[in-house]
Amino acid sequence: MDENQIHHAIEQAYQLIVEAHRNMTDIWRTHVLFTRQWWFGVGLSICPWLFWIGFRDKRATGQFLLSGFMMIIVSSWLDQLGIAMGL
Repeated sequence: MDENQIHHAIEQAYQLIVEAHRNMTDIWRTHVLFTRQWWFGVGLSICPWLFWIGFRDKRATGQFLLSGFMMIIVSSWLDQLGIAMGL
């Protein structure tokens, strides 16, 4: 295989990836976005923050934010580890 053929094969593979991404985006936009499950997920993302703002101990805000930040780091690391292991 010469350099031109390799370049052409890579370009074809890239076009397949672009098309797959476009298809996934279209499916997500038409079948997932703004459904009841999507709004439920948005609510589950926002409601805990509103609850925390209303009921937190104002003196311990720094500790809570630090522990939350540490949990975000650990969970992100474990998530990446799981993705790398194919789980």
